Amino acid sequence: MPLVKKIDIDGTDYELNVNANGEFWANTIGADSHTVKAPTMDALITKLRAEARKKPMAIPVSVVFQQHRGGIEVRHGTITGIHGRTRNVLMAWDTGDKQQLDNYGNTILARLTDEGTTDLVRLHEAKQRAAHAYDTQIEACRVNVKELIDKAKNEP
Repeated sequence: MPLVKKIDIDGTDYELNVNANGEFWANTIGADSHTVKAPTMDALITKLRAEARKKPMAIPVSVVFQQHRGGIEVRHGTITGIHGRTRNVLMAWDTGDKQQLDNYGNTILARLTDEGTTDLVRLHEAKQRAAHAYDTQIEACRVNVKELIDKAKNEP
């Protein structure tokens, strides 16, 4: 049964196959996996899209957002799916708000406890202080090479 092609539907990869009778088929993934069949490839893709939309997704996560002054905000929510066209992550926040997150610039973590969130914020603040101290030390020790050379040339 030859593989026709691999496709991504709503964030899940499927292998589209065709059998000796010309019938297209693909196996779904998950606890209730089964074979979906259709007479054409387009019909199979339509069926797979319908199946993907039926499956509820609820993945608890924490998301770290960078703030404009170097701090972070940690928000907790649930991934409810992947947008079919934009490929954005669909989020339902614990506050009840919903949002699409692009896959760039966001740090998505396994769901943190309150203690884990506090630790992460504390560690980020310590990292910021250490980076500031480092930058301050570098600036305090920085030399102007041209001035040093000119001074060395002018010394007796």
